[in-house]
Order: sequence, then C-alpha cells, then structure tokens
Amino acid sequence: MKKTIFILVSIFLFFLNVKAQDLVNPNTISIGPRVGINMSGLSMEDQNTSSRIAPTFGVMMVYSWNRSFGIAADLMYVPMGAKIEIPSNGSSRELNISLNYLHLPIQGLYFYDLTESFRPKIGLGPYVSFLVNSSEKIDGMEVNTGRAYAPLDFGVNATIGFNYLITPRIWLNTDLRYALGLINIEAANGPNTTNTSLGLTIGVGFSLGTIVN
Repeated sequence: MKKTIFILVSIFLFFLNVKAQDLVNPNTISIGPRVGINMSGLSMEDQNTSSRIAPTFGVMMVYSWNRSFGIAADLMYVPMGAKIEIPSNGSSRELNISLNYLHLPIQGLYFYDLTESFRPKIGLGPYVSFLVNSSEKIDGMEVNTGRAYAPLDFGVNATIGFNYLITPRIWLNTDLRYALGLINIEAANGPNTTNTSLGLTIGVGFSLGTIVN
C-alpha cells in the first residue's frame, strides 16, 4: 500500500509540473487530496453479479480558464470488482473478484456560476486505468480460478457535483461520478467483461490564485 501511494503521488506531481510549465497563467490551477467511496461492478456474459463497495483516495487538479469552463485530472487509487454467486451442490458459493487500479480520469467541466462561493458543475471525458493487483476469493478463501486480467482499462466517465468556496483560496469539491468501461478486461480471449462504477468523493482544492473572470 505504501508503494502504491508513493507511485500515485510521484506520477501526479510529475504531471502537475509538466502542465504548470506549459500554462501561461498557472494561477488558475487548484490541487488537493480527494477521498470517497466507490461502488463497482462487472458486466459479464451469462453471470449475475453484485457490487463491490470500497474506499477510494487520490489527488486532483482543476484548471479553469474562466468562471464557466475548465479541465479536471485526477489520479486515484480505485478498488474495482464484483461478487458472483456460483451454484454448488444445490446451494451457492460467493466468488469475490478484486481488481485494484490507478485510475486517471480527464474531464471537461462546465460550471454553473450561481454565486461567488457556490458553483454546481457537470463533466464528461475519458479515463485510463492501470491494474495494480488482482485477487479472487471463494467464501473468504483466496483461490486461483485461472482468469487473467488486462493491465489496462479504458472508458468514459461523467460527473455531477459542486464546488464550494471555504476561504478565498480553498474549495470544497464534491463529485458524484459514473464510469463505464469500453474494453474487455479479460485477457487471453476470455469472456467479455467490462468495468462499471459509481463513486462519491469529497476533495479539498488549494488554489494557486483566483479564477480569471
């Protein structure tokens, strides 16, 4: 876990440094931590699945070039997966599939500029996820079912939420985000399986300057 956190923060800081050098006015950037809860599922052929619920955390960056439009990029540790009921001798057993990703969503944002301190928003964009590790358990015991999972996932994500100005340079960011995987995450020509998730996160953005009017 410590190694995962170190990699997550290092990649984000590198990305931020590169982007900051390219911007004419870096004072429109806000960065900060983000935490929340994620409810994930797997869309699988001929299988009834239920959701996996787990905490998520990471860092966020928002770049606004005016009060209505912006771009957001997050780097999150996101637990994904699902539960599957497997028939067994007239009863059933529970297979838990855990897929843990470094998740990089990028979104275009539109802000409804209602007041100086309260800004509802919507967002849409792509994401790419890098598989950190995976495991499978039946009734709590780790097993090897022979499944192999792709190292990358790609899809689209949409957000609704709001930003609330706590102080002149600190924003509270609340996001409800839905993500839909577009590629098969089963490697070696396995059955078609895609990720889905719905997450609620809260973040604190520290502004490097006021948003340009």
